[in-house]
Amino acid sequence: VKRINSAGHEIFNHTYSHPNLTTISDVQIKEEFEKTETIISQLIGKSTKPFFRPPYGSRNLHVREFSASLGYQDVYWSIDALDWKESTGTTAQDVKDRILNNLAPGNIYLMHIGDNLTGQVLDSVIQEINSRGYSILSLYKAVTTYQ
Repeated sequence: VKRINSAGHEIFNHTYSHPNLTTISDVQIKEEFEKTETIISQLIGKSTKPFFRPPYGSRNLHVREFSASLGYQDVYWSIDALDWKESTGTTAQDVKDRILNNLAPGNIYLMHIGDNLTGQVLDSVIQEINSRGYSILSLYKAVTTYQ
């Protein structure tokens, strides 16, 4: 986490234990956010607010409103790169194609940093995105600029 932060990447909340937020109580949701917030802020000296991504993308109006009352805005993705589906036959080329075949201004791509497939394609995907004239923005800049 410290290395990611030192490299200039943003770190936002994704909960502590990765539960489906639509199936747990408000107390549990708050605990998930607070535990992660405490750990991350102790490590890097910054808050994970204002954004979070709900695990599995599971959200509903109540989760959005309750999260907002805690100071969080949920951010969803436009395109799931499906890098998490390696065990079902998805290949690195599939992930790369899914991203590059769906390039569009304002898109947010869901990828997983610990995933083997992402590591295989990320550098070439970034190069290709840039070569096509797109700019990659931080989440904060993208959301605050284009929301």
